[in-house]
Amino acid sequence: MTFEEEKRIAQTQVEKLIDAGAPIATLSIFDVLDQYTPSERVKGEIEYTKDLYLEYVNKLREFSEEDQATFLKTLKDSDIIDNQSIEKEDSFLIALSRHFEDEVSIDLLLEKIKNGDPITKEEFIYMHDVLLQGTSSQNKQGIREDDLKFVGSYYYGEPRTKYFFENREICYFPLRHTEIDTAMDKFLGFINSGVRPNDGYDVMILPMICHGLLAALQLFQDGNTRYGRLFQSAMLYQFANDSLFLDLPLPVVYGSRQYAAYRDDYRQKVTNLVIRNRSDAWDDWLLFNLRRIQDSIFYNMSCLDKMAQYPRGGRGY
Repeated sequence: MTFEEEKRIAQTQVEKLIDAGAPIATLSIFDVLDQYTPSERVKGEIEYTKDLYLEYVNKLREFSEEDQATFLKTLKDSDIIDNQSIEKEDSFLIALSRHFEDEVSIDLLLEKIKNGDPITKEEFIYMHDVLLQGTSSQNKQGIREDDLKFVGSYYYGEPRTKYFFENREICYFPLRHTEIDTAMDKFLGFINSGVRPNDGYDVMILPMICHGLLAALQLFQDGNTRYGRLFQSAMLYQFANDSLFLDLPLPVVYGSRQYAAYRDDYRQKVTNLVIRNRSDAWDDWLLFNLRRIQDSIFYNMSCLDKMAQYPRGGRGY
């Protein structure tokens, strides 16, 4: 049997599962966001997170500019590894590959966002490809070109859903590959034109929504959640700089380290964005991410306390 014949058989199986009721991501996720207004609970959590963010930034500014720069660069370098490690990549190989790479996706994205330059589709795809360089998914760069991918997991014993294939249970199927181009237009519209699905959106909400969209729609063959976390970190940095009148040279908050301890919950929240496709699913997603940002801030402030004990001009951070 040829590879093309195997693909046709697999596509037939996919269509049967979808016809039987297996969940599938659709462009209606954008319609839900058009009508979405954060709950009072989410708004309260945002205000607390912003206060905590400013407390953390003020604490960072107690250090010399040199020490601040060292701290922020170390944070960035650490997250590059953490963002890959949460997807079971080898941290040593990721660190090693950094020494042979001319470009890093977070730097490319930060440059675009800082300058206020619109991101083209070609750049959007290219930055994702750079993100996967040196990883076990390097051969899965690029936009999906079929509908054979599904979001699922291995199970032991009884599966949690009735949709499964061999030893993998299916949580949902991603957006149809024929709709990916339209989804990219809508996604990049949020970023490039400053469009908010609702005028009441807060500075912290759009980065987390973009994270959720990339994770849920699965536009790429692989690396979608990694790319979502990357966008959240870069966008939160610039929006916070603009709205809170800060002039930080690099992001002060990344979330990858904190997501690792909640990996299963994280993936379930993403799945719920598709399966439930309602405002309450976005509330849950935002609350989850706000708390990971809070975790990150607390961790980083504890690291600042430790850095304060290091001798200046000696070991450094």
